[in-house]
Amino acid sequence: MKYSEIYDDTSKRWLSVRRISIFMRKHKNQIFLVVIVLYLIFHVFTANFDIFNKQQIELQVSKENSGLNFKTIGEDLSKKNSISIEHSTLRERMAYYFPYEPEKPIPRSVWQTWKCSEDDPDFPSGYTVPHQSWKLLNPKSDVFLISDDHVDSFISNTFADIPEIVRTFEMLPKNILRADFFRYLVIFARGGTYSDLDTVCLKPIDSWAAFDPKYNDNGKNNKSEEKISKSDDDGHSMFTSVGLIMGIEADPDRPDWADWYARRIQFCQWTIQGKTGHPLLRELIIRIVQETERKQNMGKLKTVEGKDKGGDIMQWTGPAIFTDTVLDYLNNVMSNGQSGDGYGIGSKYWLQNKKYKVTKPEMGENGEPLNSDRQEINWKTFTNMQQPLIIDDVMVLPITSFSPGVGQMGSKSIKNPLAYVQHLFGGTWKPRDERMP
Repeated sequence: MKYSEIYDDTSKRWLSVRRISIFMRKHKNQIFLVVIVLYLIFHVFTANFDIFNKQQIELQVSKENSGLNFKTIGEDLSKKNSISIEHSTLRERMAYYFPYEPEKPIPRSVWQTWKCSEDDPDFPSGYTVPHQSWKLLNPKSDVFLISDDHVDSFISNTFADIPEIVRTFEMLPKNILRADFFRYLVIFARGGTYSDLDTVCLKPIDSWAAFDPKYNDNGKNNKSEEKISKSDDDGHSMFTSVGLIMGIEADPDRPDWADWYARRIQFCQWTIQGKTGHPLLRELIIRIVQETERKQNMGKLKTVEGKDKGGDIMQWTGPAIFTDTVLDYLNNVMSNGQSGDGYGIGSKYWLQNKKYKVTKPEMGENGEPLNSDRQEINWKTFTNMQQPLIIDDVMVLPITSFSPGVGQMGSKSIKNPLAYVQHLFGGTWKPRDERMP
């Protein structure tokens, strides 16, 4: 036998292949069954891995947010001489250019907006008396009525160093969205009191609960008072330890609340009062910027998300995103950041779970809002309120304060001591045929 033939195993390999072929034909059914079983095992394993991986991601996000206190973010930025637009976050620039100084008073300025100025022939005569009520009851205040033309220049000039805000304002496709955004921006940048044009001032702004010793110590027990310079106090300043004031818009105690309202407890934003740079407004503005970017990236800027057009507005810039941000912010601050950024519109939880696709408010057990049981401060904290409530430096007023005389949800008469603003519900942003008379 030749040397090469000793290592020639061609015939052996041919026999091996033939045996395998015979075996597979003979046991093809069993082999098929084994393949199916292995596939199912692999599928279940990878599915469980995906779930585990998702849980790990959510846990990581939770850890990243843990300890991030929204109120104290940016406190050290005030010590810097400058900040880079290119190398700083939106939150950092907002905190730097509009620092929150809790020891300062709430400015006396009153802000309103309309399509044209008061002396324009097209100004609606029905809003002259409501607008004048703010001037008559607040003679020490400057009452500004900003026309649409001036709103654009105000935004571009005031936020020139924060281009994301200017870009977002320009991208908003409807007047009501811009009007909502403006009210948050003007109080954040300038402080004071914002109120819609279809509101009547019932009591002077310096007599509201935030300045009444019956409901607040007015900073007398607050160390911040020691920082107040005598030159800051002109005798007319509105000093208070409260930094932001808002009211209850709706408290629908009914099982079908989700059919009528965006939230079980809804904070109103037709009237807001606050100090310049308040971090709650900063977080709200950031969420609107990010929501607008999401819609643009998904091609949804002009597409209705939610159950209808009104729901889309409520969720984008209106009471829904406002209410969610209030609850998420308060939980974050009171837990020193341990609760993360919460569950509301714009939160990481909301984005990761694509909650923007949900058409109506989600409910858990007993008709309660979904995830409310995970938050220490939730709708139950504010339901059936009869007196002002202060959490940290945010004061929430009962429904009577900004919605007196509506005849439901516990609202009392416009003559009530806590009735400060009467809303006429003109619906100025709606088409004429949809407005209330």
